[in-house]
Amino acid sequence: MMANGLSRRRFLQAVGSAATIASSGASLQLVPYAQAAQAPKSLTVLAYNENPFGMFPSARAAVIAAAANGNRYPKETADGLRDDIARALGVETELIVIGAGSIEPLKIAVELHCANGRPPVTAEPTFEAVVTYAALDAIAPIKVPLTADHRADLARLLEATKGAGLLYLCNPNNPTGNIIDRDAMTDLLDEVPADVHVLIDEAYREWVDDPNYESCVRYVKEGRNVTVLRTFSKVYGLAGLRIGYAVTSKENAARMLPRRLQNSLNTVGLAAARASLADQATAKKLRQRNQRIRRDFVAWLDKKGLKTIPSETNFVMIEVGKPVPPIIEALKARGFLVGRLFPSMPTHLRVSLGTEEQMARFQPVLAEVLGL
Repeated sequence: MMANGLSRRRFLQAVGSAATIASSGASLQLVPYAQAAQAPKSLTVLAYNENPFGMFPSARAAVIAAAANGNRYPKETADGLRDDIARALGVETELIVIGAGSIEPLKIAVELHCANGRPPVTAEPTFEAVVTYAALDAIAPIKVPLTADHRADLARLLEATKGAGLLYLCNPNNPTGNIIDRDAMTDLLDEVPADVHVLIDEAYREWVDDPNYESCVRYVKEGRNVTVLRTFSKVYGLAGLRIGYAVTSKENAARMLPRRLQNSLNTVGLAAARASLADQATAKKLRQRNQRIRRDFVAWLDKKGLKTIPSETNFVMIEVGKPVPPIIEALKARGFLVGRLFPSMPTHLRVSLGTEEQMARFQPVLAEVLGL
């Protein structure tokens, strides 16, 4: 959890563009991550792309054991996790920057690479945090609409990088759930100007099944001007414990580390992350379970005549053919909290995948609300 109480998923949605905010002198209004907390406990939450299965049993045991040391600062445990991550990725420890969720290194990357008013370039829609943090410094982002088939428009993104400070790519993308494959990513990175830093958010990479997907950690190893973000919030089920990290060059890591919030990490979160990372057998089972749930849900939607954007994640974007706000409210009234409106995709509804039982209860309710 960030110091202001926000999670990685719930940020402000800027009213107008960052440039409008900056020119008017208005302050940014943060929207707290409180929708679920304020909702009735009977709500089934299919809104925030969380792991619905909970922490791994090994992580739960680690949390209980670590709580006994809650009176101590967690430097030793943090160093241990950093070593574990480096070993798992096959990189030097100095390339790893741990943060309170992947949102902390993301914020630092924006501060470092969008200095002097050099804007970030993003797809639209995508995860909005980069836009949010650029706006805090009165920097107007460059947003590039998706293609007609809802994919990142790589040619236009590349063109927009001229004079930019940062290119942000969420891969797989949130909220669409699709990927940039390895060949397309390589072609893009070969052409990005050398002075533009590329920030690649791999929050959902563990859910991916497509063999054409490849992590961009390889480009960090090659010495490219790239930072990769990872999190323990998704497949590992630690969204509430706020542990994430960046993989970047030694030089960039050395610039990032002093900008971290001092003592932002916590003992139980670090212990849970170490246990989860070591428990790849459970991670594999959950990936397979998520794949089955996603396949069955998409098949049901298809039978109902509803189109979806092919997803490689634990959420699905559904074309419902009508504005989604009334649908969101109708589902909430019937006990299900789903994803919010994405203004550039006004007739698409994002549904995070729940357990088998939750999805079985959700399907007839969705059909009722949509009149299917």
